[in-house]
Amino acid sequence: MSTYGTMQNRIADEIDRTDLSSQAALAIISAIKHYASSELWFKENRFTTDTVPDTEYYALPSDMIDIKSIRLSDGATDDDWVPIQRTHEYMDEHYTNPNNYTGYPRDYSVYDQMLRFGPVPDRTFTIALSMTQELSELSATADSNGWMTHGEETIRARAKWDLYTNIIKDFGEADRMKAVEIEAFQRLEARSEKYTSTGKTRGRL
Repeated sequence: MSTYGTMQNRIADEIDRTDLSSQAALAIISAIKHYASSELWFKENRFTTDTVPDTEYYALPSDMIDIKSIRLSDGATDDDWVPIQRTHEYMDEHYTNPNNYTGYPRDYSVYDQMLRFGPVPDRTFTIALSMTQELSELSATADSNGWMTHGEETIRARAKWDLYTNIIKDFGEADRMKAVEIEAFQRLEARSEKYTSTGKTRGRL
């Protein structure tokens, strides 16, 4: 397992510069932000919560980037169902008096980091949500997350590309690091695709 500090030290060794520690640390964070919206197996997680009767809106996890799937169940039967994702405008148009129209939620929208259901739940339902999440932010040198382990090569190469491009001004090395970055990220995508296509359980932090 790699850490934030380990990657900083390795970058210093590979670019043969010990005077760019603060810039290297920032370049790593910038590289992670660049790939924040990517859909990879180690960024997946699940979230469950219950609805409250006559309550239309529900807070989503603050680290959620994207909803992959959502299912509802009433706990009374083995059946569950997938509500249809709608736009916020659609919900405004079709559920103008939400408190007068309650029942099994068949539609939902996402707005302002909130789930909105229509009809408004008339009882307790379980919400099971699969999502892509933003990984924990790195600060201390001992900190680690999935990017420091599974995505280490991608982030390290992009951080070095950043340094060569914006600090060192060695554009030949920058081009070389860009090629390494692209190839490393393609391997991450292929690994995620393999987990999906083979039916294996996709890992999560």
